[in-house]
Amino acid sequence: MKKAATDVVLALNGGIVLTINSKHNSDSHGMSIYFPSYKSSYLGFKPAYERVPFAIDTNWLLWIQAFASNK
Repeated sequence: MKKAATDVVLALNGGIVLTINSKHNSDSHGMSIYFPSYKSSYLGFKPAYERVPFAIDTNWLLWIQAFASNK
């Protein structure tokens, strides 16, 4: 059981691309996915996010772009 738990932790740690916390979630840990609250949030983060393999490989980037372009 310990080995299985260790393998899960290692897999999660290996999948973390970037960690950003704010005063609203300073104690957050674990796996999450980027979802902008506002179009401006996406536009400010766009250059870096366009290079994230997960966003590209899963078409999440296309979905976020469609969301951000919706008025």
